[in-house]
Amino acid sequence: MKFQSGWYMASSGSIDPKYNNTLGVIQNSGNINNGFYTSRLDAGVPVCLDNQAFTGKFNLSEWLSAIDKIKKYKDQCLFVVIPDVFGDCVSTLYNFSKLRELVVDLPVALVSQDGISKKIIPWDDFDCLFVGGTDNHKLREEGGKLIEEAKERGKWVHIGRVNSISRIIKFWQADSWDGTHLNYDPSYAVKFHEAVLQVRAMKASGRFDFNIKDKGYLDFTDWIGLAYPELSEEDDVGYWDARLEYVELYGKYNL
Repeated sequence: MKFQSGWYMASSGSIDPKYNNTLGVIQNSGNINNGFYTSRLDAGVPVCLDNQAFTGKFNLSEWLSAIDKIKKYKDQCLFVVIPDVFGDCVSTLYNFSKLRELVVDLPVALVSQDGISKKIIPWDDFDCLFVGGTDNHKLREEGGKLIEEAKERGKWVHIGRVNSISRIIKFWQADSWDGTHLNYDPSYAVKFHEAVLQVRAMKASGRFDFNIKDKGYLDFTDWIGLAYPELSEEDDVGYWDARLEYVELYGKYNL
C-alpha cells in the first residue's frame, strides 16, 4: 500500500481540504460514474470503490464501468470491493469466486459476513479484508478473530459502517474505516480527523501488541488518551469492549 495505516473514507464531497491527510473518499459505482467527488480524487486522497450491494442497487455493468474510471486513480486506490450479500457469507463467497477475476491491476477487498470463518476464506486471492455484516458479526468475536488473522497475514483491514468516534477507536487495529456521518454533518470532520490521528499515534507508540498468539488477548495495560466523551456508546457492546476494557479521557494523542 502506498498510504500509511489510518484513513477515514468519507462518502462526502464536502470535506475541507485541510483534512486530506486523514480523510479519504469511498466511491460507489453510481457516484463515480456521475463524476461525483472528483475534486477530492484529483487532490490525491486515497479512494476505495464500493459496489452498492448493501443498498440493493448493484448493477454489474455500472460496476465494471466504475472500475474502468477508478483506474485513472490507480495509485490512490486502496481497494475495489467485490460485490457481497449482507449477512450471508455463503452467497458472498460465491460472488467473490465468480467476480474476483473481473478486477485486474487493482487491489481487491473481500467482505466478511455473518457465519464466515478464517478457515474458508481464500486469503491468497485478495488484498483487503473488509469487515461488513451485522453488528453481531462485526462487534463480537467472529469479526474480531478475522481482523486478528488478517493483520497477521499482512492484509489491509477496512471496517464498514463506522459513524462515530467510538467505532474508530474500537477498531484501532484496522487500517481504514468508512461511514455516512459526514454526509449529514460535514462540520464533524474535525473529530473524525483527530480520531484518526489518535489511532495513528497508538500504532506508532509501539505500546499496543498486535501479536496475540501467545497472549490470547491484546495487551492494553496503558490507558488510551482520547478527548471525546462520544467514546462511550451503549450500542457498542461485546467483544471489542471486553478487549479495550477502559478509556481514560485525559488528552488527545497522550500515549
